[in-house]
Amino acid sequence: MKSIKVGSLVKKKNRYNVAYVDGIIGIVVACAPEDEPSLETYKVNYGEYGTFWSLRENLEVINESR
Repeated sequence: MKSIKVGSLVKKKNRYNVAYVDGIIGIVVACAPEDEPSLETYKVNYGEYGTFWSLRENLEVINESR
């Protein structure tokens, strides 16, 4: 599993095959506080879709080979 940090390009996982979630990508703008490492949450800016806190399990890191 690739690590996520501020500036990472991520894709929202589409666990329930919802049409509007396909292709939503964003940039991580903040991470959970370092004093609470068990909270694997990331604030992601999805452009026009908005900026939201997302759980690690709902994100996929997009790498340069895609």
